[in-house]
Amino acid sequence: MYLRPAFRGLSLGRRILRLLEVDARAQGLHVAQLETGVDNRAALALYHCEGYHPIPPYRPGRDPSINRALRKQL
Repeated sequence: MYLRPAFRGLSLGRRILRLLEVDARAQGLHVAQLETGVDNRAALALYHCEGYHPIPPYRPGRDPSINRALRKQL
């Protein structure tokens, strides 16, 4: 997800994330996985608050010092 700076701080990212999770559940999915950069503190805080937990990289070649992989049971 990406929000232009003018739209940040309005809880739009949280609303989008929750809608994506609702849609995933409706399609029968039980797990959500995502990735963000280690410097994206706002995204990491959002995902943590929404119940995502760190996991090992799930894509070959990803550098955990640059990228963070996260997972949540839906």
